[in-house]
Amino acid sequence: MMAPGKAIRNILSLLLLSGITFSGNSAAAFNESVNGTPWKMDVPALPSQWKSEDARARVIIFRHQQQHQRYALLPLNVYINKYYHASLFPEHQAVGLSLCPGKSSVIIVPGNRKKGIVGYEQNPEVMTPELQAGMTYFYQISMEDSGDIIGRWMDSEQSKKELANIDIQAHTLSRVITGDNCPSGLYTISEAALFNLDQYRAENLQPDAIKKINKLVATITSDYRQISKVIVIGHADPVGNEQHNQSLSELRANTIMTRLIAAGIPADIISSRGVGSRESTVLNCNEYKGGEAVSQCNQPNRRVDVQVYGIREK
Repeated sequence: MMAPGKAIRNILSLLLLSGITFSGNSAAAFNESVNGTPWKMDVPALPSQWKSEDARARVIIFRHQQQHQRYALLPLNVYINKYYHASLFPEHQAVGLSLCPGKSSVIIVPGNRKKGIVGYEQNPEVMTPELQAGMTYFYQISMEDSGDIIGRWMDSEQSKKELANIDIQAHTLSRVITGDNCPSGLYTISEAALFNLDQYRAENLQPDAIKKINKLVATITSDYRQISKVIVIGHADPVGNEQHNQSLSELRANTIMTRLIAAGIPADIISSRGVGSRESTVLNCNEYKGGEAVSQCNQPNRRVDVQVYGIREK
């Protein structure tokens, strides 16, 4: 049997012969990795990267930053709807995402090469535009020398030209839920047009609410040749008790579902659910002072969405 010390020396000799070295200088090792190592699997961009689908929107996130800038070696971790998507180095684009129509959230977090991917809880959440099915959207991110993260939505045609020669960075796997079964239509009614504050019963509906619901059903019926499924989703604003908001959003969604059935939507294809304030579209209302200002800011968060699945009229 070979002595332990001799075995270790033999292993080290093999590693050195193979060209594998170890260094106490982690920054130097990191610089070498950024300059083209096997783990950073770059993929050439093809036109299919930016191709959208009939029922979904395509989102491309890319990082524009010169290598000599202060934070060029720090990856920027991208979260979509609070799910990890990519860790981007300068002059790279992430794998394209197919998302359901509507709004999604984007959070950009500076990476930490010693600790890996860090959490996103303390970083600002930015909402996308209202994503439209069949459209492609481009979001450019960078990190200033001051440490501030900058993000902006870019023109589609200009972005495609710039990104044609920028590789797709694919060394990590996206965990984003891409919405394989997206609704083909989304209709939104403000809860202020349906209910007074904290009310949810059918007898509490505003005087014009029935007219609005009937008009919505007429619009849906004319928009679709065939409807396979309808989902009514109630939303509440984040003010107050979370459990109460969840219950209120469920009760309001159920009431609207009942009225949609009365207006002509078949009962066997419709369902309802509430999501409380988890899918708020306006996120900074706590910056306002005074209850009325906060309430006005939160108005878009108090809504009922009606998702429709089916074949649309051309």
